Amino acid sequence: MQPRISRIPCGTSFGFTLVELLAVIAIIGVLVAIVSVNVGKIRDKAYAARCVSNLRQIATAVYAYSGDNHGMLPGPLFSGQGITVDRTKNQYQLSYFLSPYIGDVDSDAKHKADLFVCPAWAVATAGQANAEIIYQLNGSAGNLSSIWGYPASGTNLGSPTRRIAEVLSACMPAKTRILYEVDQQSSGISPVGTSWYPTMAATPPHHTFYHALFFDTHVEAVAIPQ
Repeated sequence: MQPRISRIPCGTSFGFTLVELLAVIAIIGVLVAIVSVNVGKIRDKAYAARCVSNLRQIATAVYAYSGDNHGMLPGPLFSGQGITVDRTKNQYQLSYFLSPYIGDVDSDAKHKADLFVCPAWAVATAGQANAEIIYQLNGSAGNLSSIWGYPASGTNLGSPTRRIAEVLSACMPAKTRILYEVDQQSSGISPVGTSWYPTMAATPPHHTFYHALFFDTHVEAVAIPQ
């Protein structure tokens, strides 16, 4: 017996209808949107984790510097802290003083100190040619003020830094910040009379929070009021 052969009527099409095609495109669009959101969240978490690691290493370097310098904190320092190092001159920047302790083996020319560059900050300031200031130092501990000293300028004689033991005995290390992230939008720093205001990130690099580093070396994510 010969096998029966099914015949396909002429004009029969196996293509997608317009409705089916649009439905597939819509489904793909939804999937791409879901994936994009998840990828963005994963990326932001990775940036935050790297930032926290950098800050903890900065705290370790502060203590190492103090141990090698008769217990003194690095400084004197300006309150706004940037991402660059220039070992040919004293910039009154924490990155300058900590350079030997953070694996900074770059040339003496002005350059970025990688440990001071938060990846989220780098993305947020990609369009800012003058981006520089990323942190602000906490100026007091307990009843002590100007714990990082202040550089001499003009008729201002400046002031020396405090000993770290003096700072730790005057405050609760777990409650006292070493420094914290700043930006133009949420920091509350006035642009009037603050020369380095334009060099901060225009918006919060981590969107809804900023990081604060404390004297016990822990890091907290502090929510930004919405």
